[in-house]
Amino acid sequence: VHLAALELDLPVRTPARVRRDAAEHAAFAALAADVAVVAAYGLMIARRGETYDVRPEERRRDTILAALAVGYTIFMIFAGGLKFIVLSAVLFAPGTILYVMARREQGKPVFDKQSDWIIFAGICLAAVYAVYGLMSGSITI
Repeated sequence: VHLAALELDLPVRTPARVRRDAAEHAAFAALAADVAVVAAYGLMIARRGETYDVRPEERRRDTILAALAVGYTIFMIFAGGLKFIVLSAVLFAPGTILYVMARREQGKPVFDKQSDWIIFAGICLAAVYAVYGLMSGSITI
């Protein structure tokens, strides 16, 4: 995978120690937010059965793989620490605004389930906490 990534000019990080190098630790933790979104979206699509009209037999496999990816991502986020979890919530705000705009443009409800609203509220609270922490100095980058 490492060699394939290098051939495609994708960034590859292989630090000897992540916990002891603050810059590497921050870079590593920042990657998890993007991975979390992709993994969670893959799990959501597989569970709902969307896009499985052509090959429905792949849905079970994709659900299992996406669930493993979500589990691994959650572990990686917590390994990065609480500070990076709340800071990553700040990054979701612009994406959420674009998502709301796209759903309204399509004439669809913003969220289909109550659990989606609960997750959204949790992310908003984490983002507010992070911004407050940055402004007050209790969270530093």
